[in-house]
Amino acid sequence: MTLTQLAIFGAIGLGYAAIVPGRMRGWLLMAVSVFAVFWLQPAVPIRRVDFILPTLTLGLAIMVWSLTRQAKFTKTDAAALVVTAVIVVAIALTRYLIPALRPTPSRPPALVYVLAGLGVFALVWGAIDWIGRTQGMPRRIRLVILGQVVIVAMFIILKTDALAELAAEWARGVTNQSTGLAKASDWQWLGFSYIAFRLIHMLRDVQAGRLPK
Repeated sequence: MTLTQLAIFGAIGLGYAAIVPGRMRGWLLMAVSVFAVFWLQPAVPIRRVDFILPTLTLGLAIMVWSLTRQAKFTKTDAAALVVTAVIVVAIALTRYLIPALRPTPSRPPALVYVLAGLGVFALVWGAIDWIGRTQGMPRRIRLVILGQVVIVAMFIILKTDALAELAAEWARGVTNQSTGLAKASDWQWLGFSYIAFRLIHMLRDVQAGRLPK
């Protein structure tokens, strides 16, 4: 995080406390948090990955929230998902701005790919949410276990140099970049270790019955 970013967040914090009405504070905090996930993401030498990784962070958080929430899906929940999607799309549209005005280190992917990705995510999330709500606790627990396996597998790949390098080679091949330059350090994912452990902890709480079923 740079001094400029710290100063901007400080100014937002002062304005948040002094100006923003109470009923809007939660929404503003959420919007700024979603934006910050992209803005603080370090540059990655693989094209588009510094947009994809923050998007995956949001996707993982939403999936785990869906599996751990105790209340019924509400209009407020729907609005929060829509706001998140709109912010992601808005950030993708900054590809048409000059680099100095983009919140991401590199140019975001084309909008059609972002919309397609969001569409696929919506289908997967909808299926997981439906299974979790309607198919009984045993199937929900299976999804919880699967979620832990996926997150742990991602963690192992990123933290094992040989596997991370192989993943970097694959990603570079997909983006038509030189695979010979692939390195484990190509993967710079903002806060992934902390996020992964927090999400796994929440899923473990569901599996152990420490969260409402």
